[in-house]
Amino acid sequence: MSSAISKAKPTNTSDQPSKKYMKRSEIEAERRAQYLAEQRALEAEKETKLANKRKREDEEAEANKSREEKRRRLAEESRQRRLRKIEHAGRDWVCRN
Repeated sequence: MSSAISKAKPTNTSDQPSKKYMKRSEIEAERRAQYLAEQRALEAEKETKLANKRKREDEEAEANKSREEKRRRLAEESRQRRLRKIEHAGRDWVCRN
């Protein structure tokens, strides 16, 4: 009978026995550790968001630079065509007279 009772009772095999009561300082230390871990996680998330924002801004600036360069190049080509057209028209006028 005693062997059946001993088998039915769970034995505490963990390294640290569970405490019925905890000291206030232990509770405070645990709370502070959780708070600090949460703050580190929030800070890491914030840094990640900032890095992503900087990356997007850099990509946008590069696209703007490329667009502005293309606009400038097309304007230059248009001006060159217009000058050639005027020169060509001037030669035709001279040849006709």
